[in-house]
Amino acid sequence: MQRNHSSPEAKGGDGDYIPYVPVKERKKAEFEKYRKRHRPADIVAEENKDIGSEDDAIGPRSKVSLLDQHSELKKKAEAHKVSELDKQKEEEAKILHDIKEASALMSVAELAKGVVYTEPLVTGWNPPRYILEAPESKNNRIRKKWHILVEGDNIPPPIKSFKEMKFPKVVVNSLKKKGIIHPTPIQIQGLPVV
Repeated sequence: MQRNHSSPEAKGGDGDYIPYVPVKERKKAEFEKYRKRHRPADIVAEENKDIGSEDDAIGPRSKVSLLDQHSELKKKAEAHKVSELDKQKEEEAKILHDIKEASALMSVAELAKGVVYTEPLVTGWNPPRYILEAPESKNNRIRKKWHILVEGDNIPPPIKSFKEMKFPKVVVNSLKKKGIIHPTPIQIQGLPVV
């Protein structure tokens, strides 16, 4: 016995032939019909609204290449990162604004008591007379030699040794024991200012 696998249309039979559809596909089609009929109106409206949104521009169904999608996502992530940095900068600026420059060098006890200094503290220290009487050109040569930059008025002259700064002998001797014989450039100009 031989089977004939030709279609009924080829034999000239009836034209109502329906091709075979697998069960899985039929159930899927029936489920979609049922879902469309029994869906609330607000969900349908949201889905229709989302069709034109930019979410469709990303993913496997979009008409944009994966490389372009990646670059756009990367740009969005960087923009979000920049906004986080901006927030952090604003917080830091607020903190710095809250801390006043005047209170930066005051102790906690002075801040608590409300101590306010209106005049500088007066000391009895003065540089040696021969350093005070040295011409400004000599002071500028010393500053130039040690690459010292200064600004302002009434700048004290640079002093090149601890002995000339009138440090106590005990301090000078202990510095020598530690191998510190000459001041550093910042000390040459900074200690006379202090």
